[in-house]
Amino acid sequence: MIKNIFILASIFMISVHAMELENKWNIALHGTTIHVIQGDVLGYYADGEEKVDYIVVGQYAQEGKFSCCGSDSFIGRCWEASRIYFVTKNQNNNCKRRSFRIEKGVEIGTSWYFPVRQDCNICISISEPYVSGDGKGYCNYTSRRFDDNEGIIFGYHERAEAIEEALKDVGVCYEKVLAYVAEKNDKKLEKSIALPTLGVETTYLNVLPKEKAAPVAVEAILEFIKNNPKMYDRIELFVEEDFEVDLYKELLMQWRGKENVLLFYFAQKDSEHLISLLLPELIGYIAKLI
Repeated sequence: MIKNIFILASIFMISVHAMELENKWNIALHGTTIHVIQGDVLGYYADGEEKVDYIVVGQYAQEGKFSCCGSDSFIGRCWEASRIYFVTKNQNNNCKRRSFRIEKGVEIGTSWYFPVRQDCNICISISEPYVSGDGKGYCNYTSRRFDDNEGIIFGYHERAEAIEEALKDVGVCYEKVLAYVAEKNDKKLEKSIALPTLGVETTYLNVLPKEKAAPVAVEAILEFIKNNPKMYDRIELFVEEDFEVDLYKELLMQWRGKENVLLFYFAQKDSEHLISLLLPELIGYIAKLI
């Protein structure tokens, strides 16, 4: 009996990889540690103390927040950005200041250029979906995609169809940028990337629901690292609101539960595994709990 209790305790200790570290919550899945962080992705890395190989920046989030001049592009197109804007609370991080306009000698809408670095914290822009709406239920989404033959597909969608199509493209964007950065970073043994919540960052009239985009984002990220082992050792996932932190934690823990159920299933079939010593009813009960 004591032996079985010890085994159970060990199993639970192994299965729970999530932990609280300062403002980070992390979990290990498919050999990659995923951090969920509430905050601004660019501000977090601006002073250079925190390091990651590549930082992903959504094109429309940049344009919506900082009125940048940019053109519509094909969903999922990635490129290394030469200039990225952000607002920082720390004015001593050697960032160059940029003012949108000056009224009566007073700066209105001050922002900073994110510092260009060659060895870490390199910014990659991606063309992400943007659903605009009136805040009263109406919304629309214009998409530009490549088909399998490199042909161009234009789409215009309204209301529920707009949300449905944009969510598909959210998944595409995560797949595209993870593959793009992995290819650029293929010579490094340890690879890391910082990701915002693509397509749903708070901008003017952006109405793609965050609670609907979150499961799509998690599935796309985990399917990529599952199918491409050792591509990344660390993924930093940045969110804006409190409820998003809890939502992403829940979604990631659900995936951890699925993995544990599979481990239990195969382990109890192995007569040499410790789990096989437990009663079948107990194995089934533990599997339901996790």
